[in-house]
Amino acid sequence: MVVLLFGALLYFLLSGTRTAIYLFSVLVVMRRLIITLSVFSLIGALSYFGLDFFSEPSYRYQNDYLAALSDKHRRVHEVKGPTLIFAGGSNLAFGLDSERIEKGFLMPTVNLGLHAGLGLDFILNELRDVVQAGDIVFLSLEYYMGEGSYELRKFAGRCAPEAKYYYSFNPIEEISIQLEKTRKQLKGNTQFFFDSVYVRSGFNHFGDVVSHLESPRAKELRSRVKEDYRYWEGIPMLNNFYAEVSAREVQVYYLFPCYAKSEFEVNSEAIYLLAKDLAADLDFEIINSVSDFVFEDSLFFDTVYHLNKKGRDQRTKKLIEIIRKSKAMDKIEGLTTSRMR
Repeated sequence: MVVLLFGALLYFLLSGTRTAIYLFSVLVVMRRLIITLSVFSLIGALSYFGLDFFSEPSYRYQNDYLAALSDKHRRVHEVKGPTLIFAGGSNLAFGLDSERIEKGFLMPTVNLGLHAGLGLDFILNELRDVVQAGDIVFLSLEYYMGEGSYELRKFAGRCAPEAKYYYSFNPIEEISIQLEKTRKQLKGNTQFFFDSVYVRSGFNHFGDVVSHLESPRAKELRSRVKEDYRYWEGIPMLNNFYAEVSAREVQVYYLFPCYAKSEFEVNSEAIYLLAKDLAADLDFEIINSVSDFVFEDSLFFDTVYHLNKKGRDQRTKKLIEIIRKSKAMDKIEGLTTSRMR
């Protein structure tokens, strides 16, 4: 378009004819029309693709597993005073008895663990939003957790309105999702399946999944991944987060996650190298070792990170012992003493 306008202008200057003037006027009008149509097209596209981002969750999403995020936040806001907060992926959701921890330390306890696929940035942004002065945060993250899935974060935003504020809107990803959705609709592949374990009602008041406790374990554990060592990009992200929240009088401690023994044996080299990097570069305390929560496969429910009832009990018992021996215990004792006065 710029080339055409330049050509018309040159013709006008050289010929000085009425034809050149007319041609130039037409091209100017065309340019304005194209710009106007482009603006309206962009607005239409953003309205279409961004509609889900700003909409309230429909009934279809209200009992989804990810909708439990709203209940966890309600619990955080209901609690009065400093709180023990566990944050990370589903290794925490399936692997903690938070009520037992609360009774053991005489401090309100909330399990924010939900899904590693939401990504490290999402989890840290969520914590930035909910922590208060005096809180003690225990971060237990699945190994080499990355940025996660944009589609999963978007879906979480449909299920729980709070989730929309923990990630950035990406129009390119939105277009990709809508195209894939259209492809599935054209193929008739839009069925939705109900799972009695992975539902909002499967969580208890503390934020723990309890719907699986009486269910038989899967024959094969899922989520097996061959981990190759790399310097984890999450370390500087964790340090930035720590600098922010420690200035708000929030304490943070790092916990290696629970892990199935067979998977640990496959990935032990990459995990030990990661642990070495964390010990050298992480700005806050690591209170356990990589092997502390490595359990036999028989103690896992359906993935290499999801403990069953027996595994959950063992991990919780061991976790309480680890916390009692850590520097976090000094802070906990000080807070509980203040509560009793």
